[in-house]
Amino acid sequence: MTITLITGANKGIGFATARQLLDLGHVVYVGARDTRRGEEAASVLGARFVPLDVTDDDSVTKALATIEADEGRLDVLVNNAGIAEHAVQKHDVDAVPDLRWEVEELLFDRDRIAVRAINYGTPVKEWLGVPPSGASFEIVEYAIYKVSDGRFVQMTALHDSAEMLRQLTAAADGDRR
Repeated sequence: MTITLITGANKGIGFATARQLLDLGHVVYVGARDTRRGEEAASVLGARFVPLDVTDDDSVTKALATIEADEGRLDVLVNNAGIAEHAVQKHDVDAVPDLRWEVEELLFDRDRIAVRAINYGTPVKEWLGVPPSGASFEIVEYAIYKVSDGRFVQMTALHDSAEMLRQLTAAADGDRR
């Protein structure tokens, strides 16, 4: 049996990857900073949880020691967690603190990963030139990631910015479509 640790597996791409690897017969450890969310994800998936913050060396050492003690080895590491300094900017998080992506579909083909996700959020500050109105948005995003040597090296994404802006301005304009 293959023993796999997936960092940041409590949601999004990591969660979807865990689901697929479990279906293939892997023993999967969900690594997550947030214990409650990590334990919930592991429970839903039928996986195991290990507390893990990839920005903290002690946390990484403890997570690996836990898996070594339980399983005797680690065969596969999927380093999904990261610090999104460039993907999502601080002003985006400040303006839309509940900004999130939920993976609906995930496909693998050699060195490519294709994702269909739903993006959600409710701006609380001016964002994209639109003052906050209490309106939320929900749009589909399609992304293709290229992977090389276990790292994401390229991302191409498509989302409907016009629809997002329509949703954000609809409340102000009285459009309730």
